[in-house]
Order: sequence, then C-alpha cells, then structure tokens
Amino acid sequence: MSDDAIQAVQAAVDMQKKAVDINAALDTGSGFRLNIGIGISTGKVFSGILGPIRKREFTSIGMAVNMASRLQRLAMAGEILICGGTCNKVFAEFRTEALPPVTVKGIEGQITIHKVNQ
Repeated sequence: MSDDAIQAVQAAVDMQKKAVDINAALDTGSGFRLNIGIGISTGKVFSGILGPIRKREFTSIGMAVNMASRLQRLAMAGEILICGGTCNKVFAEFRTEALPPVTVKGIEGQITIHKVNQ
C-alpha cells in the first residue's frame, strides 16, 4: 500500500512548523509574516510537459489538482485542509477534525473537508 498521502500530510506539517520558525526569525517589528495555508487532495492526475513548443511547462492536471487548489484557497494561515479521500488514507497517523461541508467551484454538491490538527 502506498503512503503518498501520509508523506504529503507530513510534508505539509513540516512546512507549517518551518513557517513558524521563519516567522520567529523575522520578528523584527516589520510586520512581515510568512502565512501559508495548505490544501491536499488524493486522486489520479496527469503530470508531464504540456503546451505549445515555445511555452512548454511541466504541470499536473486532474480533479485532485483542482480540489487541492480549492482547499488551499479555503485554508487560513497555518492550516492544512485535506479532502475526505486523503483523510481516509491518513487517519491512523494524523489527528483531523471534520469541518462543515462546503461548496467549491467545479465540484457538484457540497464536500466534506478535514483540518489536520498539528
């Protein structure tokens, strides 16, 4: 069984911890803060070099990419939001909290999202 979801959530937790360290180092009274929200979704994606010859870029496309983007936009500073599929894969490793269902662009109906408790 693949542990990609566990590794993704662990990387997000590590990123949020590092952001706290960076903010402590930057606390010079300038008001500058590194505030990041992270969204993670599980699913099939296509990754590769796409685009016309003059503007080829490595990118990933698919519903999981779209969902992660929507979750990232919903995440407040310091939060990690995950979809239900990701939660099902990581529940034994991480404490999560179900949030009220939300409606997101491109997804029919409401979805349940979970916040990773760090």
